[in-house]
Amino acid sequence: MKLKEHFSNIKPSATLAMNQTVLRMWSKGKNVFHLGFGESRFPVHPDLVHELTVHATKQSYLSSLGINELREKISVFFQENYGFNVVDPDSIIIGIGSKSLLHTILSILDGPVLLSVPSWVSYSSIAKLTDHPVYRFYLDDKRSYEVDLDSLFDRADQAQNDTGKPPILILNSPNNPTGRMLSKNEIKEIANGARKRNMVVLSDEIYGLITHGDNSHDSIRTLYPEGTIVFNGISKHLSLGGWRFGFSLVPDNAGQDLVNACDTVISNIWSCVPAPIQHTVMRAFQPDNELTNYINTCTSIHDIRTRYLYDHLTDLNISCPEPQGAFYLYPNLGDKKQILGKINITTDIELAEFLLEKYELATLPGEAFGDNAENLSLRLATSYLDMEDDTKAEAILRAYQKDPIAVNFIRKHHPRTQEAANRFGHFMNDIVSG
Repeated sequence: MKLKEHFSNIKPSATLAMNQTVLRMWSKGKNVFHLGFGESRFPVHPDLVHELTVHATKQSYLSSLGINELREKISVFFQENYGFNVVDPDSIIIGIGSKSLLHTILSILDGPVLLSVPSWVSYSSIAKLTDHPVYRFYLDDKRSYEVDLDSLFDRADQAQNDTGKPPILILNSPNNPTGRMLSKNEIKEIANGARKRNMVVLSDEIYGLITHGDNSHDSIRTLYPEGTIVFNGISKHLSLGGWRFGFSLVPDNAGQDLVNACDTVISNIWSCVPAPIQHTVMRAFQPDNELTNYINTCTSIHDIRTRYLYDHLTDLNISCPEPQGAFYLYPNLGDKKQILGKINITTDIELAEFLLEKYELATLPGEAFGDNAENLSLRLATSYLDMEDDTKAEAILRAYQKDPIAVNFIRKHHPRTQEAANRFGHFMNDIVSG
């Protein structure tokens, strides 16, 4: 069989591959500290468990775009949680996770794709799978990975000159891998530049409800509604990654053309999101103080755990942008090149391998996120530590509910998180002392 040539340049998801690697190592009895996979691990809320049981017998095909009542509830969710004006339910599309929707919409849209360095591993793969040329622009690592606006718009103009087509910009805030959020000023400047160039913005806001401290999420759709497509899901704030439920909001002014095109793709590929899931997740979008409190509790736990490791890394003089949302850290050891070179570590791939082999720390190299491997960056996900199985995850939730004071919560209930932090300390001590 002859494969299409472009498949030789596309790899499986690095995050999923790392997760499988760690699971295999655990099955062999190896003690690995899992910082390589960003899966929110909290228990499924009991109300959703009940709803899934109730709707387990739903067996018929549903609308490819999603149940109308569900789309209506999601429109209200967007208005109440993301500050959008009135949202037309007919502009909402349901999919098997946000990945499938990103792939669907990129298979329909025409134009070059703009991606930041770094950016989530699957964006570039999906762009290539849908036959889009990719142009990279930089985040400013000297300014906590703010968007380098000059780099963004220079690359946008180059992409349009090269192809004769307005570019498609993919944004992600809160950001994977950096944990940073776009500021109001960045959003304003990006919206103005996108409108001037007639760009389409694909805004991945799946971590929008997981914000740390006083940080609040702002969507570019509020400033550029006519050109923004929003992607979201329930995998992060409700810890339902395996349920594979995502949704998109397309601009109202796109008319029915884009929605109809999505309907064509979806109906011919996966037909519809499974009926029991669609009926069940309607409960997730009903205004409810108990469910909102649960989301806020889980978000606070992510904040505490991520902040603990961030503080430890900065105490070790490891450069790292301060996390503002999600559950990721993006430390950089570029200023340790000379020291690391003495032990034959010159790339982040070698660094990640070294940390796994010698210190049992599973991380991902920045290269997987489009970064230069010689920059020596790593992505750490804090969501798995001390929550490696469902029983431990349940225990972490109950412990926080009994005593939410951060220092007590970490000290009493996070032995593996503390040990992972200690091992970074051992690593730094070992390379400095020679």
